[in-house]
Amino acid sequence: MRAIKISVLFVCLCALCLVNACGDDDQELSCLTELNNVDIMHQTDEFIVTFEISYSGNLSVDPEVQWAFGDGTEVTATGTTVEHTYSALGTYDAVAIVTLRDNDATCQVPQDEQVVIN
Repeated sequence: MRAIKISVLFVCLCALCLVNACGDDDQELSCLTELNNVDIMHQTDEFIVTFEISYSGNLSVDPEVQWAFGDGTEVTATGTTVEHTYSALGTYDAVAIVTLRDNDATCQVPQDEQVVIN
């Protein structure tokens, strides 16, 4: 019985951390809801990949997006489209961290996209 109580407490604490992971003291945004509104698409031309972020929610998308391309390259790019050149064949997991805004409140939403260079 004690193990069940501890498990329930742990789950509640994890849920509380997720809900409070975004926003500021003045206003909170629902990061969990916004995960479904952000998507990454890509087009491959040999080793050159063009990534594009789309957002279908009602918040503003911050112009700066943090990218990790899965090959050790990390950049902060301006705009929802970025191009990256991979140096080797392989499968890469690219990650974009998109910041959404509603006045002074912000929410950082990570999205990933698998890229195959062959």
